[in-house]
Amino acid sequence: MNFIELDQPATSASKAKGIALEGQPTNMFQIAADLGERPLSKVLSEDGRWNTSLASVLVAEDRFQYLTDEEERGLLLEATGCSSPGSRLVFTHAVPGYGKWVTFLTGLVAEPWKSAVQSEQLPEYVEGTGWKIISDVDTDAAHGAERYAVAERR
Repeated sequence: MNFIELDQPATSASKAKGIALEGQPTNMFQIAADLGERPLSKVLSEDGRWNTSLASVLVAEDRFQYLTDEEERGLLLEATGCSSPGSRLVFTHAVPGYGKWVTFLTGLVAEPWKSAVQSEQLPEYVEGTGWKIISDVDTDAAHGAERYAVAERR
């Protein structure tokens, strides 16, 4: 089993330093790429280690809130093209309008939240992308602004 982590270049470089200190497993690979500039399918095909015929688990943590709803759907469609049926997508998304301070602070660091999708809307939102939400809707206020979901590739 291989573990491939794809992250923004600056974040990936920072993580690489920590992984090097702990010792990088031989089956773990990092890919530094900005998915706002290059599509997921292109990044994975150029790397050459990703096998689209195998069931996979894709994790999109702390990503969706920084995309517009159209960009989110585009990423879901890209993930469909890069995975086989039965694959899982585990992701987090932020609750739109969570709080004035959160909105202010994320805007201050040039990472404003763009998504307007509420947790309750996710099952309908992913329809037509090749994914189906299989987790319960996360409305747990204890999770703060970030909520969790699991989708399965159809």
